Amino acid sequence: DFTLVLGSSSVTLYEMTKVFGEFGRLGKRLRPVIIHRVEDHGGQKIAEATSLDVRFNKEISEIDKQFEDRRTALLEKIKGLTPEQMAEEKKKRPDFNFYFDDKDQLIKPQTAYVMTTLLRGVVEDKNGTGGRARMPGREVAGKTGSTNGYYDAWFIGYTPQIVTGVWVGFDKERSIGKGEVGGRAALPIWADYMKAAHEGLPQMTFPVPEGIVFASIDGDTGRLASAATKNAVRQAFSEGTEPTAASSKSEEATDFLKEDLSN
Repeated sequence: DFTLVLGSSSVTLYEMTKVFGEFGRLGKRLRPVIIHRVEDHGGQKIAEATSLDVRFNKEISEIDKQFEDRRTALLEKIKGLTPEQMAEEKKKRPDFNFYFDDKDQLIKPQTAYVMTTLLRGVVEDKNGTGGRARMPGREVAGKTGSTNGYYDAWFIGYTPQIVTGVWVGFDKERSIGKGEVGGRAALPIWADYMKAAHEGLPQMTFPVPEGIVFASIDGDTGRLASAATKNAVRQAFSEGTEPTAASSKSEEATDFLKEDLSN
């Protein structure tokens, strides 16, 4: 459904927060638990952990079965291939990029880490909409969100330890007020909660997986920064996707955009 990128589907705050948490876990499935255990007055355990995903068990089981069937069929197909043939197949088939040994690995760790660095820019960049989420001494990634007519205001953000989502709106759809965007209506709630939630927790950094390289790029053109670059940004890339050409002094951001659109 190509309209999904335009926001035609509806997602819950739980679903959105869970996905952001999976970026912070290097692409591994997050299995939230609402109850860890229940004990009686004598300390005897009377109930096991209850997952928040329990209401989605049917859908998750169907997806897992489809994945396993696909994995099995592909592994059968590639039996007997030489390393050279395997390398060639990887270029042609995205199926080979799945992590067949772990069905909880939803996306490549490198992809998840690059997404985290981009979402950190929302918080750390001087022009980012999530500046209020900054926590001195801590790495924070997140994204604001708003809808037409100011019906909804969102902020989903995470640190290496905690992911939290905030939605502001009415049960019956109506405007929450002109100018009440995610960075103004939802983000302050997130910031107050996260500040309290991190009290006493050690300062941590997001883990960097193998296959990540860093490059200083020109923030205006996307090319490698040069001596003439005024807006240099250190960015993470999956190895092999980093830019190789440097910006020239005369190059304009519009030139880069024209080239990008022509490819």
